[in-house]
Amino acid sequence: MKSSYNDDTPALQPSDHPRLQLINLKLTGQNFQRWSKSVRIALRTKGKLDSLDESCAKPAENSSQFNQWIRCDSMDLSWPLNSMMPELAEAFLYVDSSRELWLELTETFGDSNGPLLYQLEKEISELYQGNDSVAVYYTKLKKLWEDLSDFSEVPECKCATTCEAMKKILTNEQRQKLMHFLMHLNDEYESVRGKILLLDPLPNVNKAYAMIQRVEKQKQVTGGVGMIREMATNVSKSNNAGNVNSGQPSTASLGILDEEGGMPRIKKNSQVLQSL
Repeated sequence: MKSSYNDDTPALQPSDHPRLQLINLKLTGQNFQRWSKSVRIALRTKGKLDSLDESCAKPAENSSQFNQWIRCDSMDLSWPLNSMMPELAEAFLYVDSSRELWLELTETFGDSNGPLLYQLEKEISELYQGNDSVAVYYTKLKKLWEDLSDFSEVPECKCATTCEAMKKILTNEQRQKLMHFLMHLNDEYESVRGKILLLDPLPNVNKAYAMIQRVEKQKQVTGGVGMIREMATNVSKSNNAGNVNSGQPSTASLGILDEEGGMPRIKKNSQVLQSL
């Protein structure tokens, strides 16, 4: 149903001006998917998203709302143009409406998705955790998935109730993401990976990530404690060996070792003499 300007009259806000740049990202042509998504989000925050679709039809020229529509649509037209590279913006200066601009941009830059799809799929398949933390690895993977979703045409369900077909589609998508995330983790997470795969039903990829990250943090804590104890042992051995050679009592016999962590505490000479 097309909206009527009699009920919801569009208006320009005091902060609206034709030189406003909605987003920092500039359209170069190759980044159209990400750019268009950012522009739509920005327009939605200003209540102007309907200017890009057919929800607000252009009034007849003899209509009382026509001049107002022209003013508002011209403002909506200027904002995307300001977020384009100058050489690209010049090629679209003569479009008649923001809707026409959006259609031409989509036709020009939105259809040649083959190379971009191939590049995204290639990057996803070649992404491994490697030297990254689990958080960094998952963030990189999630960003690639989001970029890929911009090219995916998700079927729209018009069921009156919850659609089982759509539910299965989303479940399959989550399962594919989960498997890729787990497969490309480092081998040190083999144990927890196996436990996750035995769960029924399988968790979504976000829950699996949370489980893996808890294990990573636990490894960092236990690894840090183990390193401290190993350092304390090495220092103690070194001190004991030196004192034996010099005929002096060891640090252990002097009670210099810390009772809690085993780390040697360096006492002043006067304290050592007093203890003797």
